[in-house]
Amino acid sequence: MKLSFVIPCYRSENTISNVVDELEHKMSERPDFDYEIVAVNDQSPDSLWSVLKRLCEHHKRLKAVNLAKNGGKPIAQIAGFHYATGDIIICLDDDGQCPIDRLWDLIEPLNHGYDIAIAAYPIKKQSLIKNIGSNVNRKLSEILDGKKKEIVFSNFIARKRFVCDEIIKFHNPRTKLDSLTLRITNNIAMVEMEEREREVGKSGYTFRKSFKLLVDGCLAYSIVPMRLAYLLSGINGIVACVMFVVLIVEAVLQKAVLPWFILLSIFVSTMVVLFCVGLVGDYIARFYTSNNVPQYVVHDLINIEEE
Repeated sequence: MKLSFVIPCYRSENTISNVVDELEHKMSERPDFDYEIVAVNDQSPDSLWSVLKRLCEHHKRLKAVNLAKNGGKPIAQIAGFHYATGDIIICLDDDGQCPIDRLWDLIEPLNHGYDIAIAAYPIKKQSLIKNIGSNVNRKLSEILDGKKKEIVFSNFIARKRFVCDEIIKFHNPRTKLDSLTLRITNNIAMVEMEEREREVGKSGYTFRKSFKLLVDGCLAYSIVPMRLAYLLSGINGIVACVMFVVLIVEAVLQKAVLPWFILLSIFVSTMVVLFCVGLVGDYIARFYTSNNVPQYVVHDLINIEEE
């Protein structure tokens, strides 16, 4: 049995070394397991790549991938999947928050028929903005992806090989890994454990990045928003018909039509039309801008044989 640890890295020059050391120490408990560590530098602006190059000289099981452009955490993870060769692929963060000491508990459900095992944190130790974004994203995933309420994706996940093999068949640069995973299987186990405090620094998830992830999650793999636009357009049409009837009746009865009612109706109708047009336009733009665009471009590889 071989384990592959995929670590998307960004602004972690001060923490990645500790994560690698802890993984190697944990794996020394089970010499019957082979393993590798795939660290993906998502064009971090610090000295992370230099740190990874130095670590690769002393840790032969460590593989390093240097992306030419920042693509975000999901893209970095998918890039890592391409170079992972294990039977089980485990995603974890580069900041030391994942409870690596609970590794064997995490992968245990995969020995009992589950395809995926996710660390379940009763208390999330992250910023307020990221907490809000996670909660909204979770609710939307239940609506758009049909996700079960008890399934909550976290930063510490073990997947069987075939799940990752299917994920990398998708080539859309706007990728939501949770949605892709749920398209492949819903045979998922939640393993309760406690998330650690961040060793140093703060989360790289700004409000802008969280909002972008939210929009991608809504539009990348679901047509529910499009159907919502159809529904709103239909309601808007009905309201317009009612307005027309009201105006006719008022004209026949020779009564003055309330100006505020007219203005409010025009404003609401205009906003609905603009929203629906913008939504359709976003779908069309995503289709055209995603054609023949690579998910990521690899700049450098270390301890990896190029095919």
